This record gives sequence, C-alpha cells and structure tokens, in this order.
Amino acid sequence: MYASKKTQKLEAVHPQKIDDLEALKKSILQKAFRSELVEPAGELESPKGATSVNDGYSPSGKKTKNKISPERA
Repeated sequence: MYASKKTQKLEAVHPQKIDDLEALKKSILQKAFRSELVEPAGELESPKGATSVNDGYSPSGKKTKNKISPERA
C-alpha cells in the first residue's frame, strides 16, 4: 500500500511541476530575446583549457606552426 500512496502523491504533483517548467522555459526565452542572459564582459570566464585563437597554441597545449611568413610579420 505504501507504493500506491507514493504513486498517488507523485501523480498529484506532476501537473504542477510541468506547469512550473513551462513557466521557467517561457521566462528564460523572454530574457534571451531581451539579451538579459549575457554576462558583462568583465565577468566572462573562458572554459577550462580554452586558449585564444591567436596565441600559437592548440587546445591540446601543443605549439602550432605560425602560418604567417616572417616576411609578412
């Protein structure tokens, strides 16, 4: 009988949880369209291990070859 009561409780809560998720989704989409989900530039963090495109290193940490000839640099 315990499982039956637990199931009934879950079935009663489920519709409200679905409604709450829909409201959250709507709120996030509204903020995204208003550009409110973007962090200020000073607070942005690079993902762990990410490197700048122009630093001469690949994400694996290996040195990459410079594709600009010394004459152009």
